[in-house]
Amino acid sequence: MAASPDPLMLASLPKVTDIELRGLQRECIRLMRLEDDKFPGSQPVSFERRHLAPEDEEASRRGVSLLKQEFYAAEKTDGVRYMLLILGERGAFMVDRNFEMRRLPAAMRFPSRKPGAPPVDNTLLDGELVEDADPDGKSSQRLRYLAYDACCVCGACCMAEPLTHRLMRARREVLAPRYALAAAAAAAAEEADDSWAASGTSPFAEDPFTVELKDMFSVPQLPHIFTHVHSRERMVAAHGEEGGKFLFTFQDPLRNSPSPLP
Repeated sequence: MAASPDPLMLASLPKVTDIELRGLQRECIRLMRLEDDKFPGSQPVSFERRHLAPEDEEASRRGVSLLKQEFYAAEKTDGVRYMLLILGERGAFMVDRNFEMRRLPAAMRFPSRKPGAPPVDNTLLDGELVEDADPDGKSSQRLRYLAYDACCVCGACCMAEPLTHRLMRARREVLAPRYALAAAAAAAAEEADDSWAASGTSPFAEDPFTVELKDMFSVPQLPHIFTHVHSRERMVAAHGEEGGKFLFTFQDPLRNSPSPLP
């Protein structure tokens, strides 16, 4: 399969090739407990009438019924799908849908939550890389990796667990240590009466993108989410003509970054 153009310019990262690529592909397969050599990420499934069949024996033979499944809603982001492979001292890699990989900078760290322990290893997240307007208004764009699933975390394959449990593993083992390290650096800069931005003490200042969890909302939370969905007219009144590009927009109160709705 031919590689598709990358609108987010990850082409600037070194591409993994030949023997090393095949070895890393085998690592992904091993972490997912799979047997074939195809891209290990989940694929979209067409929604059909049979998926709404009653939860009975006949329905089980026809396929999984969705009537009693727990659903989550998430922001529709216009990004590029990547898996994030983290292998401790060996480094971290972005895995695209063609099962090709690019090496992340060695300075991009994934520390362990246990003080003094080796960095995060044997971890495979699934998500997408998106390009957002920076909410501070000073820089035009920023890249964010939004993880929406955790396939394997610190060697534990968690695909059989509920989504909330998988995401909690990613938060606890991958994201929380990065947040703690950033907070410690900020505190040290403040104690030294120095500016974080000016002193360059942010441990992730040179990372090509931030790493975050994609926000997931259960069905009972949706009425609250809809209170932040604004019409085109309201967005024009608040942000000018630029804010009225979409019929409806989710005005995220936490990130202050409007997102279009399909």
